[in-house]
Amino acid sequence: MGWITIVALYFVIWWVMLFAALPIALHKSRSEKDAAGAEGGAQRKNRRGLAVILLTTVIAGIVVGALAVLVNVYGFSVDSFPRIIPD
Repeated sequence: MGWITIVALYFVIWWVMLFAALPIALHKSRSEKDAAGAEGGAQRKNRRGLAVILLTTVIAGIVVGALAVLVNVYGFSVDSFPRIIPD
């Protein structure tokens, strides 16, 4: 797996993870907004966004790293999948 493939894969996985994590983060921030006062709510919201971006970056790095190990060390490829339709 070349470095361009790894970067492209990381980019795609990062965006998928971001859109998967955003609804969870928004739901938590709404719950905290109801519990907190109006003055401190904006600061918590900004920290929540940074936390979501950092979490997305770490998770995407772990997933891409695991895929790189599967491909480069264990030889996993598209041919490793069983064929459903015989030739």
